[in-house]
Amino acid sequence: MNTYYCHSLGCKVNSYETSLITTELDKEGYKKVDDASKANIIILNTCSVTGTA
Repeated sequence: MNTYYCHSLGCKVNSYETSLITTELDKEGYKKVDDASKANIIILNTCSVTGTA
């Protein structure tokens, strides 16, 4: 079984983007796991804010 672990750091936009990613993985049959060491895919979604953001 394909598994993934996802961790999001940042603002509300990051949370939304992470939600989109995990929804697509779920549709493709991936199972979310709570332990990164047990995941086939690890997603770390971060952001950086610039002076013009």
